[in-house]
Amino acid sequence: MVKVVKLFDQDFDQIKKECLESGFLFQDSKFPNFSKKYPECEIKRPGELCDDPHFFLNKISRLDVQQGALGDCWMISAIANLTQHPKLFERVVPLDQHYGSDYAGIFRFRFWQYGKWVEVVVDDQLLVEKGELKFARSTKEGEFWIPLLEKAYAKLYGAYDKLDGGDPGIAMEDFTGGVAEQFKLDKPPTSLFDIMNKAHVRGSLIASCIYGDGREAITRMGLVKGHAYSITKVHYVEHSSLPERAKLIRVKNPWSNEIEWKGAWSDGSKEWTSIPKEERQELGLVFDNDGEFWICYEDFQRNFSTADICHLTLDSLSLFQDGDKRNWVITTIHGSFKDKKSHVVTLADVDGKEDKKCTLVVALMQKTNSTDRLSFDSFITCIIKDLANKEVLGTDPIINTRETVQRHELYPGKYEILPTIQGDAKEEYLLHIFTENPHHIE
Repeated sequence: MVKVVKLFDQDFDQIKKECLESGFLFQDSKFPNFSKKYPECEIKRPGELCDDPHFFLNKISRLDVQQGALGDCWMISAIANLTQHPKLFERVVPLDQHYGSDYAGIFRFRFWQYGKWVEVVVDDQLLVEKGELKFARSTKEGEFWIPLLEKAYAKLYGAYDKLDGGDPGIAMEDFTGGVAEQFKLDKPPTSLFDIMNKAHVRGSLIASCIYGDGREAITRMGLVKGHAYSITKVHYVEHSSLPERAKLIRVKNPWSNEIEWKGAWSDGSKEWTSIPKEERQELGLVFDNDGEFWICYEDFQRNFSTADICHLTLDSLSLFQDGDKRNWVITTIHGSFKDKKSHVVTLADVDGKEDKKCTLVVALMQKTNSTDRLSFDSFITCIIKDLANKEVLGTDPIINTRETVQRHELYPGKYEILPTIQGDAKEEYLLHIFTENPHHIE
């Protein structure tokens, strides 16, 4: 059982019981309403915004999730992805919450932080400007789990403005306990679409970013610079009318509006006329001003900057049955940098019949109590050495980040992994090792 700790020692059940007995709605003294920071806003509860508020309203959908005035597209895109994985979603957003007879103005959410799950409680007082929610909201009128989840995540990191700008990989990790691997699209591996397709089949969360100059700007092709997107489907389309099978990616803009890709395979484009109706239905193809669109891999690579894949780890896979297709082989190691201990992994089996090599993904995360997602006092890297020829395979740049991830295609053999740090050697780390086939650690 994965450990769950309570942020600020706030116990949801106890607080709710006290509120129901006293007849007062919960007001969270640990997370103020920021009315001074946002003087243009009023503070209202959902019952003051509509006659019949709901925590969930009908089926949970990625299309419900809409970004507001806060620059947290990186987090909103991860929420949209999370809705596609019911078991992962339920761990972050407990389903037994509602606006019913036992409503007490308190709700709870859970986020992964360095090997443990943290339960965060919030009241349901929300910032409102000109009668509308200022920040994240649902596209369904009267549904409130989305702004409350955003509020809980802001509380975890200390303030709403702490969410202004970020990396979707961090949010995907915080929602799953997974490991986010980033690929730069200016020089991607030749097999990147296959990597993305396999990740999608395995249930990984996938997102993407378009770099900008610090400001969001809409291009003539309908994409937004300085913005993060969800990737909600990866699919090969094969048909006799096509010269070769099309590599397609379904992408969602967290704005959830008409700002969508305008090129090939976009909503209503001529490319779809060559695809049989049955296959379009199988893809769930819908043309609407909902921010979601299809794009071919070649255009995706040309127009986007990164592909971020969050691989599920043992923390996440514990939710799934053995029959589910989640077939990374994973080792998780909790260690301390001060021990200067290396770990030797033995790779014996190649990935497939036509392969001569083994995929090795190594993720090193430094544990910290800091709420600063963007900067760390210590600099980390992972040195990986081929023990057969004593060759160092290469290291990531030594940077002050919470995690570094490397991917290698290697011949069978023994490889030494040495987590290193420049800074506080007392820091502890979390090391994840992923392979396609069983490996041995010594």
